[in-house]
Amino acid sequence: MESESLNDNDMPQVPKKWKGKCENGTRFSSSNCNKKLIGARSFRKVLRVAGLKIPPPEEDYDSARDFEGHDTHTASIAAGNHMAGTNCFSQARGIERGVAPLPYIAIYKGLFKTNMDVLAGTPDVLATIDQAIADGVDILSMSLGFENQLDEIKENYNIL
Repeated sequence: MESESLNDNDMPQVPKKWKGKCENGTRFSSSNCNKKLIGARSFRKVLRVAGLKIPPPEEDYDSARDFEGHDTHTASIAAGNHMAGTNCFSQARGIERGVAPLPYIAIYKGLFKTNMDVLAGTPDVLATIDQAIADGVDILSMSLGFENQLDEIKENYNIL
């Protein structure tokens, strides 16, 4: 666990209804999970069937780990656990926490830098949503980084 906001201090045991798992992958190990971060999976079946390769680790990770930190930051804002001794440029010292610090977090990755367009990414994103629901996720917060391809889709599919 690298982000202190994902610490499992004061977290109750993982719910019995939880069916998810933590998958190993590039720069992510199942040991990164705890009683706060209870699941991590990545989905890239359609990406591979299409013959697209996940970029090297300098550009993206073949795992649930987010490359640029955006998803970790977003999860911390929503459900980050209490962190004592935080500050902003040595000012405003105090306790930091997310809006709701006690929910569990599961991370599902369905987009990689290789398939960040609507047509290539949609099937893996839908598989991600289906699996999250099957695993027992109650609330989905999604950050989708599709490139803006609306004009191309309209043109290719004769949509007004």
